[in-house]
Amino acid sequence: MLAMESAAGVLGLAQRLPEREVVSLPSRIEPPKAFAGQWRAVTLVLPGEAQTTVDRLPTWNLDGLVAGIAGRPAAYRDLPGLGQWLPDAAARVDPELLIRLLAGLPSTASQRAAYLLAAGGNAEASVAILRRFPPRSVARIGPRQAGGRFNAATQVSDTALYRYLAVGTGA
Repeated sequence: MLAMESAAGVLGLAQRLPEREVVSLPSRIEPPKAFAGQWRAVTLVLPGEAQTTVDRLPTWNLDGLVAGIAGRPAAYRDLPGLGQWLPDAAARVDPELLIRLLAGLPSTASQRAAYLLAAGGNAEASVAILRRFPPRSVARIGPRQAGGRFNAATQVSDTALYRYLAVGTGA
């Protein structure tokens, strides 16, 4: 199923196509050799509620995409693009569905999802996630290094995405 940047593209969020298409595979499944060079596999499986079909292609839906990025932020490789489409996407997220999707992921994914929604301008959904999954430790977006931005409410240290937030939606 399409995931990460590929899902953002087919959902009409991303303004550019990824260098290599991205699919989600269970961790115990090896990508087919035919994928080499053309496809990138992310080992993250989300429940059926995270899926939709666009042009007969199975893909993560909007809530699944946010949960996927929160679950594996390093696997989303177009951070400038994410900074552009996040405000629109955050406004359209279904908080109840996202909470159900996050229930199967590590607690740090919930913190990162709350951070993403707050950064995108949906404070209400961010608070709803934090109410359901209170932060227990520091979660990270980006490498452990000096600088960046720390969000006290979500307990997220962001050293990668923060520079692309509030940069506008482009042309």
